[in-house]
Parts: sequence; structure tokens; C-alpha cells
Amino acid sequence: MMAARTRFGVTLMEVVIAAAITIIISGGIYGLLSATRHTATLAKARGEVKEMAEIVLRQLEKDIATSRANVSTVGAGPNNAPTVTTEFKAVGGGWTMLVPEGKSWMKVDYQLALPRLTRVASHTSRILCSHLKELKISTLSVEQVAIDLEVELIPEGMKTPVSHRQTLLVTIREAVKYKLDPRWRNNDDVINSY
Repeated sequence: MMAARTRFGVTLMEVVIAAAITIIISGGIYGLLSATRHTATLAKARGEVKEMAEIVLRQLEKDIATSRANVSTVGAGPNNAPTVTTEFKAVGGGWTMLVPEGKSWMKVDYQLALPRLTRVASHTSRILCSHLKELKISTLSVEQVAIDLEVELIPEGMKTPVSHRQTLLVTIREAVKYKLDPRWRNNDDVINSY
């Protein structure tokens, strides 16, 4: 009897099949990781544009809400209500206002040169945002201002920009304190009128 000979080798066909299976699995893993990275990049960009919009809106709201208003009783309106003019004004490609600084007033200028918005106050300038697509500030009444902005950013490695639009209504507090707006009541008004 002859003993059977065993071989411990692999054929070329087995190597090719193993390589093909490895390439298919590697391609699937690469596609999955690439899609995950794309989704993470988009989520990061969306968070960044929202944060940029929030920073701009918070600073504008703070400055506009506390901006100075001048009151005149000469030639007062109906029912002897004083007339109020605000120091918040559109100038050229930006806006200017007087805001409180200690016991005095400080001039603050906002300079808009899309895509950049710069805040200039006390001889210092600070870029609030360098990715603005649009910024509109509209005076609705003596005491109310609407801010509408859109921030746009192209995520790294992509061609399509991600944008965030937000609108905010700001009330100029000093104009309101002269009781020109009947919607704003103090405690005495509520007790006496209702």
C-alpha cells in the first residue's frame, strides 16, 4: 500500500478569489467611511454657520437694544406724547449708533463689505463674521428694528455651500421707556387699567 501524499499549498485560483473578496470588502468599507465623513463635514459646517449667525445677532441685538434715543417735547404728537428719534442710523454701507459705556455714550459703527461685517468701537475694530451672504437691517418703527441675515460657508472638500438664515426683532429700550408703544406696559399701567 502506498501512503497518500498531502499538499499544503494553495492554487493560483484560490489566491485570486481571496484577493477579489478582500477588494470588494475594502471598497464597501471605504464607501461607508467616505459617506460618514461627508455627513460629519456637513453637520460641522451647519453648526459653524449657525454659530456665526448667533454671534452676529447677539452683538447687533445688544448694541441696537441699548442704543440712545433723543426725546423732544417740542411739537409733541397726539395726547402730548413726546417724539423720539433714535441714534441708530444707516450710514453708507453700514450702521452707526451710540451705546452706553459707563456713564457716557460710545459711538459704534458696523461696516458691511460682504462677506465681512466689522464692528468698530473705541478705536478698535473686530470682525464679527467673514462669511455673510446677506444682511438687512430694517427700521420698523421708532422702537423696533428687524435684522435678517444669511451666513454661507463652503465645507472643506465640497463645492456646494451650506447656509443658515435667521431673523431677529430688536426693541430699542430707551425709545420704549418713553411709553410710545402701548404694547409695553409697566406694573402701574396693568393695575390701573385692567
